[in-house]
Amino acid sequence: MGTFEKIVRFSKPSGVMFEHKKSFFEDNDAALEAEKKVAELYVQQPARESCKNCAQKLGASAFVKLGVPYTICTRCGQVNGLHEDTTAFCQAIYTHDGGESYGATYSADDAAAYAKRVADIYLPKAAFVKDVLVARGHDPATLRYADIGAGAGYFAAGLVDAELPHVTAYEVSPTLVALSQAMRPDVDMRLMGLDDVVQLAESVDADVVSLVGVLEHVQHPRDVVAALRANPRVQYLFLLVPVFSPSVFIELAFPHVVSRLLAVEHTHLYTESSLVYLAKEFGMRSVGEWWFGADMIDLYRSLTITIEQEPANREAGALLAQMFVPMIDGLQGVIDTNKQCSEVHLLLEFDRT
Repeated sequence: MGTFEKIVRFSKPSGVMFEHKKSFFEDNDAALEAEKKVAELYVQQPARESCKNCAQKLGASAFVKLGVPYTICTRCGQVNGLHEDTTAFCQAIYTHDGGESYGATYSADDAAAYAKRVADIYLPKAAFVKDVLVARGHDPATLRYADIGAGAGYFAAGLVDAELPHVTAYEVSPTLVALSQAMRPDVDMRLMGLDDVVQLAESVDADVVSLVGVLEHVQHPRDVVAALRANPRVQYLFLLVPVFSPSVFIELAFPHVVSRLLAVEHTHLYTESSLVYLAKEFGMRSVGEWWFGADMIDLYRSLTITIEQEPANREAGALLAQMFVPMIDGLQGVIDTNKQCSEVHLLLEFDRT
């Protein structure tokens, strides 16, 4: 395809992210109690001995959150929780629906909220993928896309809305499959088993596979990437992963505020160096990167919740908003351009030569 310069973008306006993170401000106490229960379950699992990203033997704990010890891999830089995400743990976290299926119970308000979330958050991600593929010389509308671990189908819907019609989505939660099918019947959403990820990666008939907020959750991420590498149909892997960033230290400093990045389900976090290691080991090269995070929103949220826990300081919370909110994009931009932000989007191309 001739000469190609990797597309690298930074930052995103915080206004939209604020709007979709209201629950983190409003439901802190209940969410924190739920997080503590997940942490209690996680620390009951066997010790993790090797890095989830590079399989290097792990060392001693570097820090602890909610009783969960974490360490930094000395070979690739990945942050690892020091307990295993066993099958029992994953089943408890990802596939427990209580037997409920809500597909027929959604209101017009639910549909509007779903559509807004797709438009605000996921359509820009799909547009980024499309832009990079065009720069690589493809007609993105002719390619086939598989979204694995699709959740409620938001990103798959974003791909369809970006005029990329050949999309199949796969998800392990029956409730989320029902939600997707109710909200977007035009998206081909399929239920998969928790243990089917590697087999699906080996056999899926797609040019582009996306794992949006997924690789940090699967039990065997190296096996998933190896299976995609071995699948000759797959040309590109699109990843959104959480990144070890200032938000981790903010979350350590505010123990009474629910974590977003160091959430216990994130049993490991990526770094720029660990992603470079992963790409090199499995014969991929980065052709598109979009670095942006919500670290400064996390700081503002932590300050606000902590200040307003004291009734006499409610007015101080309003004063903080007046001072801090207008600065958030500028402050976050510094973090983003240094690639130290809380998430990154990567489009990786497999070297099939």
